[in-house]
Amino acid sequence: MTDPAMGPCPSQPFQVDAGTSGTLTVLERGGLARPSRLRMTLPAGYGHPVTQRHPHQTEHIRVLRGVMHVNVGGVERRLGPGDTVLIPAGAWHRSRTPSDSPVEMEVVLTPGMGIDEMFGRMFTAKRGTRGLRQSLSMLNVLMAFPANVRFRGPLHGLFRLVVGLGRRFRLLGPIPEIVVSPVAQRQAAAGGAP
Repeated sequence: MTDPAMGPCPSQPFQVDAGTSGTLTVLERGGLARPSRLRMTLPAGYGHPVTQRHPHQTEHIRVLRGVMHVNVGGVERRLGPGDTVLIPAGAWHRSRTPSDSPVEMEVVLTPGMGIDEMFGRMFTAKRGTRGLRQSLSMLNVLMAFPANVRFRGPLHGLFRLVVGLGRRFRLLGPIPEIVVSPVAQRQAAAGGAP
């Protein structure tokens, strides 16, 4: 965890349901020497607003259901069920889902380096928020994990400034604690994985 003030992160695999904004299931918690394995469901029309990179992690995406478009290093690919893409560490990339098709995918980031916690907090930030408030909440989370995600050139500095001002003027609260879905809690109590 980057900052103890963020609150605890589940030590076992967990699931976060962000309602109409998607679902995240952490299948395997990663670390400095272990990959993180995630399953995500993203709604139709979802996309990264800007190009990003993971400085120290490779990202392997496998589409399970639906369609998504992934741009890696300026080359765009359309991925359908069973298709995969490997994004090398440090490669600039962005992805989006078509406006008529949600997507379910499995993502493995190697090494994990806390990315499962970052995504858990992002999906929690998406719950119950929309529009600018949702964007600011997610940006607030992303800026708290600088080893996991970076943005191009001046955008990274601009995002830090926006988050700083949002906190200063109390437009942003603290980084959210991960809210595990009730289904995952019941499965964990019964001894099953989410």
